[in-house]
Amino acid sequence: MKYLFVIGNLFLASIACWYIYVRAFTPLIAILAKYTSEKTLKVIFKVLALLLALSSSAYFISMYYDSHLLSMATAYLMGILMVIFFPLFGFELSLLIARELRRRLQRTQSQEMSVIIKILATLWIVLGLIYASGSFYQGAKFPTVKKLTIPIKNLPYNEMKVVLLTDLHIGPFLKRDFVERLVAAVNELRPDAIFIVGDILDLNPTRSNSIANDLAPLGDLKARFGSFMVLGNHELYVGANEVVPFLRSLSPTLPLLINESVQIGEAGKKLNVVGLSEYAAKRFYIHYPELLPSLEKSKKGYIPGLPTIMLSHQPVQVKLLDPKEKPALDADLMLSGHTHGGQVFPFQLSIYFKQDRMLSGLYRYKKGNTSVYISEGAGFWGPPLRFFSSSEISLITLVPQ
Repeated sequence: MKYLFVIGNLFLASIACWYIYVRAFTPLIAILAKYTSEKTLKVIFKVLALLLALSSSAYFISMYYDSHLLSMATAYLMGILMVIFFPLFGFELSLLIARELRRRLQRTQSQEMSVIIKILATLWIVLGLIYASGSFYQGAKFPTVKKLTIPIKNLPYNEMKVVLLTDLHIGPFLKRDFVERLVAAVNELRPDAIFIVGDILDLNPTRSNSIANDLAPLGDLKARFGSFMVLGNHELYVGANEVVPFLRSLSPTLPLLINESVQIGEAGKKLNVVGLSEYAAKRFYIHYPELLPSLEKSKKGYIPGLPTIMLSHQPVQVKLLDPKEKPALDADLMLSGHTHGGQVFPFQLSIYFKQDRMLSGLYRYKKGNTSVYISEGAGFWGPPLRFFSSSEISLITLVPQ
């Protein structure tokens, strides 16, 4: 599987970098050649294009072999590739539209088109600079606390504070210092419960000397009714056979729920917490059939009639609660992540449709009575970029409906 990721990303990145070299670097070489050797410039920009092309594949390699230096270098190169490619593509697209409008209006003056090109080029250079600086700035920011209130039917408390964490992506880039800051920030909120809904790590613990130490501070999370976690797709990507026992042994105060239900709260004032397995296991069924998400298996320990919170990494799994499917159990609230809020524009568009027209924030499932809250995540994957998204620690106050 790792070779498939590496080869696929190398292919896509190579196409993108060829496009960048032809459409951006070549004109830039022509301008700079007035001041220095054109041959030297071509070598420099070809090497740069090659490094950019190799960056995404090398990032995957760093995930498998726990190289912090390689991860940081390739992640930033991936970021540079993206902040060049998307504005350049936007410029080309707007230029194509301008030429088509000009053709339809039957305007043929070459001088007029030259002015349009200069205006569009200037506009997209400015937008590109904003996009690049804004993306790296947002990506480097520590998660902020996002507060919201969600009503729950028959909640036996005047209010219950829960913290939702997701998409930490601890691995070759984000390390122990990030986890320590995150735990300290969460504990300051004094929550009643803490839920971590997947994509906790990006390294296989059997191939990493650091991941156990990096994640150890999660054992210091403090909540009145306990802390719980579920799997995400990245736990499966790096090797669920090793990751599952590793997470189970991480801390006795942070149980991993896989298609199972537990109760939290005071005596006589309990809630169900259902931990659903990861949706991506459907893509890995040959290796992980026992990890396929199952409401039927999750019935074990479930008490009908209690208010129920479901933990699912991918929000699209709310479709399992469609009344037409006669689900084995029900949920008042699903807490999810996975999307990163798109992380970097324009990925929001594809993620929105992949996740049943959900991206981030609070939704009401249209075919049932379940609310869905999607966190944009505490960490990031790949380049340290965010644009039209922000990392968050979700502080959710549950109140009676």
